[in-house]
Amino acid sequence: MTLLLAIAHHHTAHKPRVFRDRTQPLDFMDDNELISRYRLPRHLVTELCDMLVDDLQRSTARSQSLPVSTQVLAALRFYATGSMQRVDGDLHGIS
Repeated sequence: MTLLLAIAHHHTAHKPRVFRDRTQPLDFMDDNELISRYRLPRHLVTELCDMLVDDLQRSTARSQSLPVSTQVLAALRFYATGSMQRVDGDLHGIS
């Protein structure tokens, strides 16, 4: 009977939510850093974000949707370096 209680408790116990630091690189990196990491200067990154906002912005009642700039920068980092998605996700605090 204790095994059944342990299994029932395991299925009903919730994991604590983990909030990752999603600092925006556009807020603190200068143009040289942006170019070295993403291969584009700030004005082109922001222009790209503006062009893609209608396609990438999620309408959700939750506050956990990724900002367009984070989505664009994660993709640019992947394209610029060819590194695995997990590495890029870790850099941007996303999974």
